[in-house]
Amino acid sequence: MTRPLSLLSVLSVLLVQVAVAEPTATDAPPQPSRQESSMRASAEWKSYEAVCGSCHLAFPPNLLPASAWQKTLGSLDNHFGQNANLSSAAAAQLKGFLTAWAGQPKPNSPLRITRTNWWLKTHDRIDWAVFERANVKSAANCRACHARAERGDFRSQDAKLPR
Repeated sequence: MTRPLSLLSVLSVLLVQVAVAEPTATDAPPQPSRQESSMRASAEWKSYEAVCGSCHLAFPPNLLPASAWQKTLGSLDNHFGQNANLSSAAAAQLKGFLTAWAGQPKPNSPLRITRTNWWLKTHDRIDWAVFERANVKSAANCRACHARAERGDFRSQDAKLPR
């Protein structure tokens, strides 16, 4: 006959599982790594930065999983309300680059970085009116608060809300 597990036993196992769990693309803001430095030095990054960075921050690919990048690149004619169409060759190159460097897959990953769990958790104390200020314009304008956003560094202790 087996004995039922005590609540303490179950909680202990769950605590250990949580403690050793790897952070994923939507759980914690990724920080620059040596590997990311080599990615940023690549010709593919330079192309991505030139094409996408001409309108907005060239977001680090690991902020979203490959499935989200694929969906985003599959609908560039309506890229969050803008027509961002590219040649099929340019789109294919960007898709290959972004999916190769993408974050970990998560079920039902949003297409907007500002809708990921880690973004919502790290910005939950900021009044939404801040993102509507003329000098910020949008929640996706990371550079407005994060001076090192261009380098993929989004540490909250370095963020400064513009006045």
